[in-house]
Amino acid sequence: MMCSDPISLTLHTHGTMPTEWYKVVVQVRGQKEHERMKIDTKWILETVGQWASGVGQSGAAGRVYVFGSLINQDGDAFNAQESDVDILCLFRDEDATAAKSRYEACRLLRSMVPKLELNLLLAIKRYDAKKPISSINLLSPWEATKCVHKDGVRKLFYMKQFRSVHPVGDSMEQLATFIDDEFHASYESIVMLFRYLQTLRNQFLKANLHGEDFFSVSTGSDPVPKTVMRLAAACAAFERDPSGRPDDLESIDPLEGIEWLTVLLNECRRSGDEDINKLRRWMAAARRARASDAPMSRDQLLLLAELLYDRARIPVRWTAVDKMDAAIARSGG
Repeated sequence: MMCSDPISLTLHTHGTMPTEWYKVVVQVRGQKEHERMKIDTKWILETVGQWASGVGQSGAAGRVYVFGSLINQDGDAFNAQESDVDILCLFRDEDATAAKSRYEACRLLRSMVPKLELNLLLAIKRYDAKKPISSINLLSPWEATKCVHKDGVRKLFYMKQFRSVHPVGDSMEQLATFIDDEFHASYESIVMLFRYLQTLRNQFLKANLHGEDFFSVSTGSDPVPKTVMRLAAACAAFERDPSGRPDDLESIDPLEGIEWLTVLLNECRRSGDEDINKLRRWMAAARRARASDAPMSRDQLLLLAELLYDRARIPVRWTAVDKMDAAIARSGG
């Protein structure tokens, strides 16, 4: 079928859900170009809010926020055809402290992204149905209070830039009451791992409304990505000497990291978890073959990184800010 409408053309080219596409085409066909460029921020927030309600009911996350150009300065900087809809999801407290629970929550959340993408396409009236619209940041409440951000923007969580959509909130919120510089200085190598894992989760959650992935694992001739090996080596070095400071990540021996990851997986097998045991067996086979016939999958990388995160958090101790927060909480302030 020939169609001159750019949105309709995109839908017919890439569409895999005819019923839903019919709804989209009916909504956008015949609109003038300038009308398509307008955005209804309230509609978009309601769209994310409805999705977030389902996320909460599923247990994939606890609180869900929208932030970024969509809600800053009345959305003036938001480009309907190019900008991401920035979403922050916080793990539920009961999931935040266990690697396997976070892994499962992330996978569940990923399964819900295509529906969000379809509804955002309708709300924003975006032409390109192939490119993801949402950028989802998934992290623990502890990471937010510690101002750990994947791009190193510590002040982000301290600023009142977050609009809660589950539960629904009317005002802008901040997620951290202090920027804990002592924590970032004392645990530099561990913070690098936390930032990497946030980036990994963000990439893992990228999908369009067809469910297509936009993230693949690149390991070269190694079993796992060199960045993960170096981060593991940095964590091992910190366990040996917490007073030390990490060198440039490029100078850290990745072979020490892969040895440490192997030890970590052997220790984790005592949990009896089948996914972890499969990962351990895969790692053993991949190390023997170097270039494995079964390359590392995105799910395996995510699980390994979450396990490494739990191990890295063990030596973290309370800072002065943590003690102050605890005193405020006890006083009811």
